[in-house]
Amino acid sequence: IETEMTAAIPFVQREVFRRTNSLGQGGQPVDVAETIGYFLDPASGGVTGQVVRVCGQNLVGQ
Repeated sequence: IETEMTAAIPFVQREVFRRTNSLGQGGQPVDVAETIGYFLDPASGGVTGQVVRVCGQNLVGQ
């Protein structure tokens, strides 16, 4: 997720991470907020016991 803190990571390293996910970009804080918003909606009540990765399908290091 691109934040002020991750901006301190060297550009080349951040670019490698961007290019290794299917979206080809870094995640934004709003991506996390929208995911949380989904789980706050009563319609998501049937979803339990899950780990949700907001990662642009980037599985580097897994």
